[in-house]
Amino acid sequence: MNEEFVWQCSCGNIAHKDIMPEDCPACFSVGEFAKIPEDQLAEKTDEEILRRKKLKQAGTKAVSRKIVKSNSKQAGRRKK
Repeated sequence: MNEEFVWQCSCGNIAHKDIMPEDCPACFSVGEFAKIPEDQLAEKTDEEILRRKKLKQAGTKAVSRKIVKSNSKQAGRRKK
């Protein structure tokens, strides 16, 4: 079984793979990953968890705004 390493893209995205990822699914950069040294793994993993939580919360807020906006438009149409 291959040893798995932790890689970080210049955008902050983290990947767990045995070889360096070619491209980043978060920012679509190619060849921007660097291997994270073992002494920094805990810190980088915590940063990634917080970053993903923020992205998830931002996505939830964006969806909520779209729903509210959509409902407002529909209510305006009904009044006419």
